[in-house]
Amino acid sequence: MRKALAVISFAVATSSLHVAHADLVPANEKSVKLVIRVDGDVPSGQTIVLGHTFRGVDVVKLGTAAPVEWHPMAGRMQLAAVSSSAVVANFEQLRQDLKRNELDAVFNQGKPCHGGFEGIRTIPSSAPADVIQWNYRVSFMGDNCTATLVSMQFFDKSGAEVAATGIPNLPAKVVSGSTEKASPGDAHSATEPAKAPPVTTPPESSAVPKGACGCRIGPGANELEMATIVEKWGPFASFASVVLALAWRRKPRRRQ
Repeated sequence: MRKALAVISFAVATSSLHVAHADLVPANEKSVKLVIRVDGDVPSGQTIVLGHTFRGVDVVKLGTAAPVEWHPMAGRMQLAAVSSSAVVANFEQLRQDLKRNELDAVFNQGKPCHGGFEGIRTIPSSAPADVIQWNYRVSFMGDNCTATLVSMQFFDKSGAEVAATGIPNLPAKVVSGSTEKASPGDAHSATEPAKAPPVTTPPESSAVPKGACGCRIGPGANELEMATIVEKWGPFASFASVVLALAWRRKPRRRQ
């Protein structure tokens, strides 16, 4: 039993440290907030969604800049057109509860509008930007949806627009300045940078065993879910693992 407790405590501690390490802000870098704005004409009965976000899927309100939460383990974010009838009434609640499986089922019913794009977690501390915004335009040819990156914008903490100076791996057309200019009213000039909603509890699933925290801990829990678990329970798990390890070492052995 003591050996089992030691193994469990070691596994919890190392998995927590592994995922937490991936979320640490590297030296000389800073975290940035992400925003997306999508414009265009969408056929009646169709809704644009953004998939592979931290919460699973976001419903996109056209013509409005909205905050985006993203984690590298979620993969490339992707705009898609889905039937409006597929967007269930409790869609927002599913997002808050991180019910990614249910949300992915909605996303998978739609048609991708493009190949997707990588989010950005950190940038050099010397860069003037604190908020990065993607401006997309969607268009339809029959049932086929196309999403085109019109421009990217960068804002500081005060909401003032700044240059993309110092930010690596941006699309070449953004860096070279040859990006198609947005039409009047398309480019969003933020007076207050959008704030990401707070992270809530990790998702639940009857198909995967749960620990005392109510978190998915079995083989079915993917790395993104582990990141969610560590974000909430990492400090407690690390402390508990130390207590278990000390208890195991200090327990006297039975005399023969």
